[in-house]
Amino acid sequence: MSVTYTITETRPSTNVPFYQMPVETITYIQKYNNVRTGNKGQAIFSEDQLTRTTVELFATQADMDIFQADAVMSTFRQNLDAYNTTNNITITRTTS
Repeated sequence: MSVTYTITETRPSTNVPFYQMPVETITYIQKYNNVRTGNKGQAIFSEDQLTRTTVELFATQADMDIFQADAVMSTFRQNLDAYNTTNNITITRTTS
């Protein structure tokens, strides 16, 4: 059964940029997806541009767990969370 992982971030104003995934991380994910059953992700912005919602679809819970446990992805999440905290951007994560 597929699993949907949703990350919703809300920034205080459009003067505060959202965290941008480093090119190295994007390249890593692309290589990762070529080797394993990877995720398919998409970012959607609200009309007022204050909210970014990223939806990732995994084939199974096990696929998501492996991806989440990966050291590169763990570091990315830590950096994202630190940036968001510093810049007063709220973040929620849900799995369905």
